[in-house]
Amino acid sequence: MKVLILGGAGHIGVITVAHLLRQGFEVSVFDKNIFGASSLLAFSDPSFRFFHGDIRDAEALFAAMKGLMQLSI
Repeated sequence: MKVLILGGAGHIGVITVAHLLRQGFEVSVFDKNIFGASSLLAFSDPSFRFFHGDIRDAEALFAAMKGLMQLSI
């Protein structure tokens, strides 16, 4: 299953990404990255993808959402 985490470069997001990858999910993070995403650099898993963008940019957000089957808010 594919998961997209919005704002996933923060402390809670990184913990969530690690947990989901261990569970076998394909994880994408969409983040503006204003504080740096150095903690995400540790994820060399091929099931991990990072999208740099602002949530107000609909085109970038839709590109990150491509391939998701459902949206949970």
